[in-house]
Amino acid sequence: MELNGIGNHSTLIVTAYCPVVSSSPGSCYSQHLTYMAVNSSLPDTNPLSIPENITCPRQLFGYDLKCFLEQRMSQGQHIIVMGDFNSEYKDLRAWKLDMGLLDVIGRRYGTDNVPRTHTRSKDTPQLTVYLCQHILYVWQAASLHSSEYLGTIEAYG
Repeated sequence: MELNGIGNHSTLIVTAYCPVVSSSPGSCYSQHLTYMAVNSSLPDTNPLSIPENITCPRQLFGYDLKCFLEQRMSQGQHIIVMGDFNSEYKDLRAWKLDMGLLDVIGRRYGTDNVPRTHTRSKDTPQLTVYLCQHILYVWQAASLHSSEYLGTIEAYG
């Protein structure tokens, strides 16, 4: 969702889902494997081409999301990213910090005390929220799963 404000300020809210590794024929992961097989031989000039070093839907998800966010940030858009990343929190947090995004939940609870987001989750959250540094206030999360433990976030300076 893109929100445009006064003075050409634009905020992009992105929700995302990274597939869990699964061998089930109808799973999201299997569907992504099929997509990769169909598009793996496309020339590099085709926007749907897949880099040779990417062999897993989870890698492709990360690659595509990073390219998309970097492109939008280079255009001056402010970013809010929320999603079910199905990834280790420490790895995900490092990945997002490398892109200059702030870990909202880690800031609220402390990175060693982030709450689990589902009863079947590991001890760390699978659902996380990240912001670009230009966003000063967030009063509510736009994600049903995240809003119950995100709450009010203080101003960033």
